[in-house]
Amino acid sequence: MSNNIHLLYIEDETNLWDGFLKEAEIYGAVPENKIAFVVHCVPGIEEAKAAIATQKFDIIVTDLKIATGIPGSDAVTTGNLFIKELKEISPCPIAILTGKPSDVEDDTLDRSSMAKFTKEVDAETKIFHWIKTKLPLISLMQQSFELLNKELATLFHSGVADRISELGSTIPAESSLRMILENIADRILTVNSTTKSHPQESYIHPVIRNNIMTGDLISIGDETWVILTPACNIVRYSKNEIVLLAKCNDHPKYRQYLDAAEKGDDKSLRALINQANNLFTHFLPPLNKGEAPKIVNFDELITIKYSELDPNNIIAAISPKFLPNLIHRFSAYIGRPGAPDIEPSHCLQHSL
Repeated sequence: MSNNIHLLYIEDETNLWDGFLKEAEIYGAVPENKIAFVVHCVPGIEEAKAAIATQKFDIIVTDLKIATGIPGSDAVTTGNLFIKELKEISPCPIAILTGKPSDVEDDTLDRSSMAKFTKEVDAETKIFHWIKTKLPLISLMQQSFELLNKELATLFHSGVADRISELGSTIPAESSLRMILENIADRILTVNSTTKSHPQESYIHPVIRNNIMTGDLISIGDETWVILTPACNIVRYSKNEIVLLAKCNDHPKYRQYLDAAEKGDDKSLRALINQANNLFTHFLPPLNKGEAPKIVNFDELITIKYSELDPNNIIAAISPKFLPNLIHRFSAYIGRPGAPDIEPSHCLQHSL
């Protein structure tokens, strides 16, 4: 993680700035904390947006009731709208200060990356303790942005800049972004696709879209199934169209394989991971620590109406890097023509 934590403090009562800055300095100076805060203070919403547009912040602390500046709108409504906007433009943890916690709308708060604090004597201390719990997340985001910038630099100086310049004003910003992201994805997911990957790279988790797609792991009752219907069909589907799914089971010998691997014999575990056991199953690594992997069974298929699948039941999605392998293996299994068995004795009689 970077030696510095860049913090944006949004508070319209500027007389409170010095106290917050002092608290940040005191908390960062504690040896066991090992945090150096670089605090940028702004008095209002527009100033905050301008700062975010030109700088990258690791954490944001904002008062809920900032001077509205919007005729006919009260401070609480404006504050909640602003926090929702912050979630769209700032990929970092957000702490909200408020005199009345109930003023913060429930759908505004994402508890994994946000928290609200009551304005009281020790509010700043509580905020900095909370920030400390978010340091692993902040560190991971800092490293991710650093790697992304390196990829963008390579891409920019490898012809993409010329390509976008040629298109000029004829290409929308969204299309330009997709061009850039597709190049980065191609470089990371295709060029390096045969290198070793962390198991978490097998999935997109959590899934933030609200529609079902190919490769989604979805819970139906107490069972897990994976969507096999091609995406080109799904995007055109009406509510009554049929979706094909394969069941995901636990592997009965997985614990035995783990025990053997702990003793130095990882042959069975390695074979399972590398899809070498049989043609009709497909290995999916554990989604969360402590869980067992899932084994997709191409012999256990069901069809369900698209309208009967609830996007809220999506557990995770198989990532683009690994989805083709699942689909290719399923296609090969279902499409195999088969052949009559040939007895070994035939080879013995005709080859010796």
